[in-house]
Amino acid sequence: MAVGMAASICALVFGCAALVFAASPEQALAKDRDICAPGSDTQCAADSVQLLQRQVDRRLRPEHERLQQEKLLDQHVTQRQQQQHEQRDPPQWPAWLWPPPAKPRAPVTPLVHAVYTFGAPATHDHAPLRNGASADGCFPGLRSYTEDIKGAFSEIHQVDAAAMNNYYPHARTPSVVLRWQADSIYTTCNATQDGHPDWPQRGGSVFEEWRLHQEDDYTDRLENVKIDDKEVKDEEPFKSARFFVALAYKTYDSVANMKASIAEKMPGWKLVGHVVDHGPGGDEDPVLVAQDSETHDCAIAFTGTNDFGELATSTTQYGTGYCGFEDVHVGYRNELWTITRNLFDKVKPVLESCNKVTCVGHSLGGALCELFAACANSGNYTDPDYIQLAWNHSAPTRELTEVDE
Repeated sequence: MAVGMAASICALVFGCAALVFAASPEQALAKDRDICAPGSDTQCAADSVQLLQRQVDRRLRPEHERLQQEKLLDQHVTQRQQQQHEQRDPPQWPAWLWPPPAKPRAPVTPLVHAVYTFGAPATHDHAPLRNGASADGCFPGLRSYTEDIKGAFSEIHQVDAAAMNNYYPHARTPSVVLRWQADSIYTTCNATQDGHPDWPQRGGSVFEEWRLHQEDDYTDRLENVKIDDKEVKDEEPFKSARFFVALAYKTYDSVANMKASIAEKMPGWKLVGHVVDHGPGGDEDPVLVAQDSETHDCAIAFTGTNDFGELATSTTQYGTGYCGFEDVHVGYRNELWTITRNLFDKVKPVLESCNKVTCVGHSLGGALCELFAACANSGNYTDPDYIQLAWNHSAPTRELTEVDE
């Protein structure tokens, strides 16, 4: 009966038709398989059940780790909310932030000077995130997404699917709708224009298209971008977007390939920082920093979705608090909070040696850039999320050493 029970568990959990039999339980356990000889005693069957239970436990462990991580994040939010409603002694500020200003300056000194994103989903419900380091609230740089026009009457719009992941607005920044062999649509951002944070537009003839999410789609269109029938690839912000697009996609690659790509496509720059957060279920979230050897300007790049288990980051959609903002996309907040908690003790010393810092990201990496720049430039000096990612921008800049492979 016990042997039959073990076989049933095996069939339910692993889909196996029946137990495979071998010479001895010891040999079976050594091979991490549940095998009992015909007519064996109940002890062998009991060993089989225990072994199957251990296999089930191993399969459930990644889910358990994910739940534990979510619990930790919820505890973090609860503690921060309590701190906002209680009178406590001031926290231990970094020496370069003391004394903290009574209220944020307007505008504050920027930590992030520009943001370039490619096929990024939006980040903040109700209202676009604003740049606390600019009078008009705009982030310099460019948000780009691809679109194809189809149909006999040009009535069908196919849009990079990641850019349509949710209905939140994007941050205030210039934007471009990149079209192939046709005029692209550019919207600036200033005191009177907001860069169309509500785009891509939705409608019955607008469709998601994942085939427009690839590196070639963005590289080719930025190389041939036209606005009002005029080639503008060598004009800003398109010139810088062309320059950084390869870096955004190389976050998915090996260090050796990153270095080779930077040497080829970003002359004078080198890879000076590369750290990886190893999450549950084998998820890896690299953060890289490249530097211009002459100006000491840097670009920090976050990776997009690179693991099937990370899809929940984008699909978990409700508003939460982050860095003094409300209604932030919870999946992207969790991702950025985890990355800055686990990695930024190593990233901050690199950024402190930089002159100007640009944030670059493709897909999810672009969404992280929006949140990262909004927090870094918020002037919310007393917020724990700000302290977790902020670096000393007044430190002397210097040329950094290229990372090893």
